[in-house]
Amino acid sequence: MAKKASTIDVTEFVSHYPRPIQQVVASLRRLIRKSVPDLSEAVAPDLHFIRFRVTEGQKSHYFCHLAPFDDHVRLGFEYGALLADPEHLLMGKGKRARHVIFSKSSDIRPEDLEMMVAEAALVAVNRGHAIV
Repeated sequence: MAKKASTIDVTEFVSHYPRPIQQVVASLRRLIRKSVPDLSEAVAPDLHFIRFRVTEGQKSHYFCHLAPFDDHVRLGFEYGALLADPEHLLMGKGKRARHVIFSKSSDIRPEDLEMMVAEAALVAVNRGHAIV
């Protein structure tokens, strides 16, 4: 059974973290929205992250999340193992998911991440099939 996102506001959810972490989350949210304009976001409090879904017609597909911690933020990709990663940013060894960790806003390099986020949405729409 799928876990439902809550109606908790993202700002409220993030407000419990240190200010530098709130800034990282805000910067990453802007980058994700710029890269994938047709999306929805919701707090998944049971999973302790902000979930992003790309909309395609009447359907939406989960493609990434932001998980704040006290000292870093994890940008996780549902199908990260299938993404191009020329800068070797992605971490993880699982069959499917990968993530990137940011400790401060200056760690975020939009030139490396915008295409990766857009590709992650396309892969999710194609249900985990790599875009060639």
